[in-house]
Amino acid sequence: MIPEVKVTRDMTVTLDARDTVPVEIRTPRPAEQRGILSYQTYRERSGARG
Repeated sequence: MIPEVKVTRDMTVTLDARDTVPVEIRTPRPAEQRGILSYQTYRERSGARG
């Protein structure tokens, strides 16, 4: 693992998913929801009359 990579010129980075390992993150306290997350979208359909 390279935690810091300095980009000083054009470069290509190739990642191989076969080399990955599972990561588990724990905190001293359980997570607490602060606020409401919502997502809305609108799509206009051509030719539709409502």
